[in-house]
Amino acid sequence: MNAITQSEIFALISEINAFADNSETLINNSRSAYEKNKQVLLNRHNSSLSQLEKTYKSNCDAISRKSKKTIQEAQQMLTDIDTLDARLSQVDKYYRKTKEKKEAELSGKTSDQYQNVNDYFSILEKIKEDYAAISKKYSEDILPALINGLNYFFSSKRKKDYEALIILRNTLKSFEQEIEDVLPSLTTEELAQQKKSYFANRATLLDNNNRELANLEENYRTCLDNIADKICASLDEILPDVLVDFLHGQITEHSKLRDKVNTNHQIEDGILYMCYVDYPVDFFVQSSIVSSLIKEKCASLLVEGSIRLPITLTIQNAPSWFVVSDNSNNSALQAFSHAAMFSFLSACPVAKLAFSIVDPENRGNSVAPYFDAKKKLPELFSEQIIIEREHILEKINLLNTKIEDILQDKLGTRFDTIYDYAKETPSYDINSELLVLYDFPKGFDEQGLAGLRNILRNGSKCGIYTLIFYTPTAVNERDEFVQNLKTIESLSVVIKQQGENFIMRGMPLIYIPMPDKVNFAKFFSKYMLIFEGIKIRGIAFSPLIKKLVDAENMDELEQHIKFIGQMMNSYQQEYAHVPKIDSKFPQNVTLGEVSYPSDIFSDSIGYDRIRKVFGEKNGDNIVSLEHIELPLSFDLRNSFNVLLNAPESNSSAIRVFTHHVMWSMLSFLPVTKVNFCIIDSEQRGNSILPFLDFRKRLPEIFGEKIYTSQDMIYEKLQAINAQIDDFILNKLGTKYRDLLEYNLNTPNRAEPITLLVIYDFPGGMDGRCIDTLINILRNGSKCGIYTLICHNPGVTFSRYESIEDRMEQISKYCVSIDYKDNQYILLPYNLPIKLPQMMDTKTSDIFTDRYFKSAEVIKNKGLSFTDILDTKLFSRDSAHVLDIPIGLGDEDAVISLRLGEGTSHHGLIGGGTGGGKSTLLHTIIMSSMLHYSPDQLHLYMMDFKGGTEFKIYESERLPHIQLLALDAMQEFGESILQNLIEEMENRSNAFKNAGGYTKIEDYVRGTGNPMPRILVIMDEFQILLDDSTNRKVAMRSANHAKRIVTEGRAYGVNLLMATQSTNIISTLTLDRGTIEQMRVRIGLKCGEDDARYLFSDRYERDALDKMVGPKGTAVMNPDYTEQYGNTGLRVAFCDNESKAKYLKQISETFANEPCTTQIFEGSRTEQLLDYFSNHGIKQTNDLPVHIHMGNTIKVADPFEIIVDRKRKHNLLVCGSNERMANNIVNEYMVSAAINTSTSIYCIDGDSLVGDDVSGDFYNVLQSHCSNFYLATSRTDIVQFIHDIYEIYSARKKSNESGIIFIIIKNLQFLDIIKSMLKGETVEESEYIETEDDSTPAVDNSDPFASLNNFISSRSNSSNNLSNSNEKLLKLIEDGSGFGIHFVISSLEYQTVKDCMHYGENSLAKFPERIIFSLNDNDADNLVENVSVTGLRDNTVYFTDGVKDTYQMKPYIAPTAMELEHFLSSLN
Repeated sequence: MNAITQSEIFALISEINAFADNSETLINNSRSAYEKNKQVLLNRHNSSLSQLEKTYKSNCDAISRKSKKTIQEAQQMLTDIDTLDARLSQVDKYYRKTKEKKEAELSGKTSDQYQNVNDYFSILEKIKEDYAAISKKYSEDILPALINGLNYFFSSKRKKDYEALIILRNTLKSFEQEIEDVLPSLTTEELAQQKKSYFANRATLLDNNNRELANLEENYRTCLDNIADKICASLDEILPDVLVDFLHGQITEHSKLRDKVNTNHQIEDGILYMCYVDYPVDFFVQSSIVSSLIKEKCASLLVEGSIRLPITLTIQNAPSWFVVSDNSNNSALQAFSHAAMFSFLSACPVAKLAFSIVDPENRGNSVAPYFDAKKKLPELFSEQIIIEREHILEKINLLNTKIEDILQDKLGTRFDTIYDYAKETPSYDINSELLVLYDFPKGFDEQGLAGLRNILRNGSKCGIYTLIFYTPTAVNERDEFVQNLKTIESLSVVIKQQGENFIMRGMPLIYIPMPDKVNFAKFFSKYMLIFEGIKIRGIAFSPLIKKLVDAENMDELEQHIKFIGQMMNSYQQEYAHVPKIDSKFPQNVTLGEVSYPSDIFSDSIGYDRIRKVFGEKNGDNIVSLEHIELPLSFDLRNSFNVLLNAPESNSSAIRVFTHHVMWSMLSFLPVTKVNFCIIDSEQRGNSILPFLDFRKRLPEIFGEKIYTSQDMIYEKLQAINAQIDDFILNKLGTKYRDLLEYNLNTPNRAEPITLLVIYDFPGGMDGRCIDTLINILRNGSKCGIYTLICHNPGVTFSRYESIEDRMEQISKYCVSIDYKDNQYILLPYNLPIKLPQMMDTKTSDIFTDRYFKSAEVIKNKGLSFTDILDTKLFSRDSAHVLDIPIGLGDEDAVISLRLGEGTSHHGLIGGGTGGGKSTLLHTIIMSSMLHYSPDQLHLYMMDFKGGTEFKIYESERLPHIQLLALDAMQEFGESILQNLIEEMENRSNAFKNAGGYTKIEDYVRGTGNPMPRILVIMDEFQILLDDSTNRKVAMRSANHAKRIVTEGRAYGVNLLMATQSTNIISTLTLDRGTIEQMRVRIGLKCGEDDARYLFSDRYERDALDKMVGPKGTAVMNPDYTEQYGNTGLRVAFCDNESKAKYLKQISETFANEPCTTQIFEGSRTEQLLDYFSNHGIKQTNDLPVHIHMGNTIKVADPFEIIVDRKRKHNLLVCGSNERMANNIVNEYMVSAAINTSTSIYCIDGDSLVGDDVSGDFYNVLQSHCSNFYLATSRTDIVQFIHDIYEIYSARKKSNESGIIFIIIKNLQFLDIIKSMLKGETVEESEYIETEDDSTPAVDNSDPFASLNNFISSRSNSSNNLSNSNEKLLKLIEDGSGFGIHFVISSLEYQTVKDCMHYGENSLAKFPERIIFSLNDNDADNLVENVSVTGLRDNTVYFTDGVKDTYQMKPYIAPTAMELEHFLSSLN
């Protein structure tokens, strides 16, 4: 049953009054009828009694008279008879005769006929009759005639008559004598009998009368009973027992609940406020019967003889109360309002009520008893008390907007009130509001009154109730304002003040004042505790604790008690222990215990049980039931911001508390899922001394730094704010309520908790910082950002800014904790906090070590690759877009790398060391091959970082892969880009030939011919474009890349470049425009600069925040230039075992597909003899000579120098790597040696200095190759030069086809060769014996002889040089044309510079050069625009001196033993 409304109560009172009037009328009418009937009956009874008495008296008189008369009559009759006798005797002789005759005879004779008659009166009557008959006969009228005429006739008859007369006389006389004697006594007896009869009759009559009266009374009572039944029936209709019981129950229950906090979720019985009116029954009801009936009926409602009826404000369309002041007692008005406010406060569920107080006159002082409540809970008062006119109007407008929204959006035509709507919409949260207007209408104008009218009409339907305190003022009655006031009054229930009393509809209102200050403080403390529990913004009364109060039955309570007990036990066991690696996010984190006054739980169904289980303990023994110890925990779904009072006197204890919170979070949250942000402006990091080792070993847990300066602090707080905004917008959205719910639903992308700890607040901060901090406090908790603020009042704050107002705002969002009397206190409730024993240094060191090890395990644990695979593999179509699943994002949704649509065709990946970049690349490669068939996708993979990251992909036959460069080099990369451009041109031609298509999708759809997309993956691409290594290659590569980026999209060529650092990109040859075209950006564990480069200033901070996480945590933006925003994801991890399995599956699936994979491994160098074997190279005499040098770093045939006579093939080998230099020259000689058309003259400086490193090698060559000559001394050197010069001279005359190689090895040790190269004279004669030149004799007879001899000597001097240096230089300059080629190697560039550059500049005669292991300046002097600083130890630069300069990996020359075996096999 719904609560009885006040109008219904007054209607009930009216009905009771009407009932009383009707009932009294019935009773009065009945009484009147009864009185009337009784009176009639009494009158009749009196009349009957009177008549009886009268009859009695009459009878007695008659008896007496009759007796007397009888005697008199008898005497008279006797006299008459005697008279008659005398007459007859005179006149009738016969008579006389008869008389005389018979007198004696008849003397004394009486008549017998009277003997049987007992009644004297009857006898007398009989006698009278007889006498009359006789007398008649002797009457005077007839007597003479009788006598004269009939004497004879009647003589006999007469005789008898005479005798009868005599007898009659005798009888009468006897009778007369007898009655004279007897009759008086008989009369007396008769009178006595009459009296007796009278009294008997009277008694009977009285009995009858009484019986009639009793019947009347009975009938009257019956009538009254009937009337009473009728009255009761009427009363039952008006006041049925169920209504009385209901009213009594309402009053009783409301009385019980009046001073209690409503911990339920609904308003009990729908009653917001209850006061009373007393109905004085005896005053209003005159009839005691009706009064007693009403009192009996309402016995449970009686208070001092009056019926107490509740006057309630209910949720069902409650009218506003319009209290009219009489200006006599303003305090009484305020007390009345305070009582109403308190009733609302206790009636509404906690946190479901707001007061809107308008107090323009007293400026808020009208609610003075609530000041402390307003300070502690400002939202209860809508943040402020309204004073100013404009604010009043603003509030009225806001309420009307709210009403309009509810009426239109919620109620419509279906629901009467918002509470009806809420019944069918349980998720809707009703918040009631009480609008209290003091000194009304002050502060209102016509607009405000119009708005108020609407509130009064519709507000209560929407949960908005109004209490108006009207102060009458003298106003012009014609004013529209007055008419509006009258309308407002007409829309309200009017209550009139009379001093301290209040009258409603003529009846005094009885209200219960609000509790006194002490009791209200107790009430409000409990209210705030529960408020915190509901609003979930503190730890004082968490939902965990609140559930003890809310339990609806003992089973539910016992279950929750058991849960809390287990929770406390777990806390004691797990604190200071590292969580298990696979632990989940807990809902609660326990920090210790709180001691609550037990009466807080007095409303619980199991109050005694709670005290028994959780009573204050000392060890295991309960020492007090006055306090209850329960977990101090905070719910991760709710607010946890703590303001710690930390003056210098207790700053140490407060720091210990913060350390405890930090250790607790590390103990209970999953490993690596908590971050600490420390602001420590005063102690500059020393506030967290116990964590310094932890921070050193796990720096990511503590962020980049400890923030100490104002700028740093402000920047960090701004970053946290941006993190909050992004998390709410991009992760929570409308689907998740908070971080915990998000993490539970996306375990693979779980976000860490952040604890912001601020020491010596507000030190180091200005107003900007604090305002930013307040926003963090307001919104951070739902994003997993919690704050500990250690407020040090002694720290100086800016004199130009107010800290008090800001502290008040901070307090609104924080739980306050103090340290007093050696214990922590939870404010404002003064609840003692117990913390466990703090960890000592040894324990913390052990904890740190174990935590570090667990963190390492987690960091290296990736996301399962199977989570991103399609059910059906190899089934995707790449024509429109390349969609490659790579990981999981929010809600564990599969995130794909999409290339080929919109502006997203090429991508740039940045990831620091250990960030997971390689894992991402593998995931892209594996996922792409598993989702697309080879006719949909081709892969070009280049790894420039010198590793073997992609080596596993050569383990199987994989048709997808067109190129696999395991450790690509710059030149190789250039060649691949060139090949891709050629492929683009081929595709362009195919498009044109097929009908003028302009993009791959149209071509595939239009022709039906497959054309696989090409995905080019370049890891550490900066090496390719670094001009410090080879500027020409870098520039060409940049141009190629630019063309691919700008044109490749149409042909399905997508470029994906990855680097560890983007800082170097600006120094590369790649222009900014090309980089900007690479719209897809992916970052993994980047620094700030890298994040800014990848994602621009707009998304930098967001990206950095999203990158925090375990291995594989990444951020992707499909187009960093657009407003798409970043997508956080965790990259799937495909381990080696899974790779091997899937690669085998791919290979087997496409075993029949053609496979043209080219494999390049920069670090792998081919053996020369292996090359010979693989390519069928054997001994030959073919010319020109092919010198097999190695593999160029590009997609090309193996590199060989084809030595012919068309150009100079003099080769300089220079580099400090002795092994490389020796290898190059040796492989050169082997290639030359297997051609029998060659001669090899080897001069090795090592041999001259006694370091015969290649001695065995040379011995093998000498033993198997007749064309190999080795100089073992300077003499041999000079002889070699002499002999070769002779050959040269001879070839000038004849065209001999053979090739001579002069190998000068280790020039740095060959002083004689160096001298020759410098142009210094080396006389042959000093080393070898030569034939003297004979001078022809001059024929003196011949006049021309002398002239001819001179000319001949001139000719011989040019062809037959005598100095070895001249011959060597001549051979170097001109020998190539005659099949004579030089190979000079030097480990020192200085040697080359000194002997080949200066002087004769023989260096210019060595166009072919191989360099390595030099500094950049020296290298540049030999080969322009290259750097060998980063050159691998198996790689050299080669230039032909004309146009080509490229890197090359020389073959590995055979050892002496290998060479022996090879040459033997040839022979």
